[in-house]
Amino acid sequence: MKKRAIGFCHDAARTLRSTLGRLIREDSGQDLIEYSLLVVLISLIATAAISHLGDRLEDTFAFIARLLGYQLPPDPN
Repeated sequence: MKKRAIGFCHDAARTLRSTLGRLIREDSGQDLIEYSLLVVLISLIATAAISHLGDRLEDTFAFIARLLGYQLPPDPN
């Protein structure tokens, strides 16, 4: 029984070593990770820019509306 357990551990260790070695040698997964990190970074930058631009546009349209004499509803915030 003890020999079977030791044999199983050796087989598992050998399998783990070969799998890790294959993961280190193969770089196809790295491309996917790099692209996904780029997508996340671009999304964060776009979200921040759109949020900032949205606030500026809202202020601009409110200014134009006041110039044209429109009474704006009070800001809910």
